[in-house]
Amino acid sequence: DITHYKFALDMFLKNDAGIPAFGCYGNHELEHIASLEELNNVYGIDNSYHYIDLKGFRFVITDTCFFEMDGKIQRYPAYSVGGPDWSYDHNMLGQEQLKWLEETLISSPYPCIVLSHVSFEGEGSRDGYKVREILHRVNEKYPKRVIMCISGHYHTDSAKVIDNIAFFNVNCVYQGGWTPKPHNLFPAD
Repeated sequence: DITHYKFALDMFLKNDAGIPAFGCYGNHELEHIASLEELNNVYGIDNSYHYIDLKGFRFVITDTCFFEMDGKIQRYPAYSVGGPDWSYDHNMLGQEQLKWLEETLISSPYPCIVLSHVSFEGEGSRDGYKVREILHRVNEKYPKRVIMCISGHYHTDSAKVIDNIAFFNVNCVYQGGWTPKPHNLFPAD
């Protein structure tokens, strides 16, 4: 439960190296949390999807922790890793966030990097094809506005280029029982 380990998150977000760091919610962020407001407070943000303009780029952070039930888009419930059947294959943005995404990309004065927990390159997100349509429309009107999408849900590394946009799926550190191992891959100084 990240609310009980805020000091660890603060070490990441407010690191001594001065490296800008920010989070992108996925299914496990809600696993041990009572409310989205509580989680936003821990991360120091107002909304789970937002953007950050930084050093000539716009980082667009999306939230794929939504599902559709009975024709309504709903957020994953507290203390869960997904929809009501405890499945997390319902990942989507929903119409409100899709509209926000397009407006955010169009209004950007910078090239954009879109961050998501679940990838938009394939069918991992239920409305991923709608996201790709938005990315395509934006880049047609504003060439090279969207340059990259980064995700991490699948615990694998992959890279693919679709419509001149790089899609990176980045493996996570934790793969179950991860422990650091000594190596000599980097110089000591």
